[in-house]
Amino acid sequence: MSKWVDGDGLQKIMDYIIRGVTFSDLHEISEIEQLSFTTAWSLNAFIEELKNPLSLGYVAVKGDRILGYVFGQIVTDEAHILDLAVRPGYRRRGIGTALVRHILNMFLSYGCSDVFLEVRASNTAALNLYRRLGFCQVGLRRDYYQFPREDAIVMKKNLMGVS
Repeated sequence: MSKWVDGDGLQKIMDYIIRGVTFSDLHEISEIEQLSFTTAWSLNAFIEELKNPLSLGYVAVKGDRILGYVFGQIVTDEAHILDLAVRPGYRRRGIGTALVRHILNMFLSYGCSDVFLEVRASNTAALNLYRRLGFCQVGLRRDYYQFPREDAIVMKKNLMGVS
């Protein structure tokens, strides 16, 4: 178990580890994806992402159970968070925050200066998470999501401390 202090100054105890995604993780990741999104990535989409040399994927694992995951991609000095989900029943415990912090640190280690993402306009939990982590709204993509049709808020975080 490791301890960390969140942005509110509260000490959290993590009883899981964060490690890189492997192909053997993808069926469980796909299951969490299906439980989390109305328009979910397919298993093939995860396979292709894991094969992509520009992509990074991490899972939070407790024992032999995946609690959540994050996928991102590096394009020159920019990065994009593509997908993040936490297993129902484990949400609001800091797992999503820990996964995002982990991938942001990895992006920084690869020399990325800016990180972008899209999030459903109605997903207040995700919007609050990203704002707490320093992301700011920089745009809007009309009708980006389907089922239901909804706008995406485009967010950005500068990793170098400059906007």
